[in-house]
Amino acid sequence: MPGGDWRVVMGGVMSDVLTEPWRKLFGPAKAGDESVTVQMRLLRRGGRAFLLLPTAGNLAAKSLSLYPAQTRRARLAKSFLRAAFNFSLPVRLETVSLTINRGDAFADYLRRTTRVTDKAMPAFALLAGNPRAAGSRCVLLLFDSAGAPAAVVKAGADAEAFRCVRATVLNT
Repeated sequence: MPGGDWRVVMGGVMSDVLTEPWRKLFGPAKAGDESVTVQMRLLRRGGRAFLLLPTAGNLAAKSLSLYPAQTRRARLAKSFLRAAFNFSLPVRLETVSLTINRGDAFADYLRRTTRVTDKAMPAFALLAGNPRAAGSRCVLLLFDSAGAPAAVVKAGADAEAFRCVRATVLNT
């Protein structure tokens, strides 16, 4: 990006802003905007954001269903994480704070989808798409106020992603 090095420190880890897919989905919260801060756990793969999880263990365990582990090693790791979350065992994952503008159109869509009536954000998890692919998309798992999965949303932040999501919807 022009104008400087776009790196930030999150949870003590240096991170490239462009690899954080939620920054593209949610509009930036500017000074004076009404915003909400959401604490999340971040699982990285190959140094890139991979799976953003709620801090509540039971929701984090349910959120692992977003990840279709394909290798034996990945399935084992997923099972271990699910058990650790379910039994409230300490899991050392990076933590991130998302500051979301309450007036953001995408945040409003997520609230309406889960029927959240106030300006609070519903609990959610996010599986990041391939950041190297044109039209990179994310899959979000939204939870209702009782902690039950309420909806799955596929979203992207550029024209190619919109085209891919639209094609997926039209083909189902």
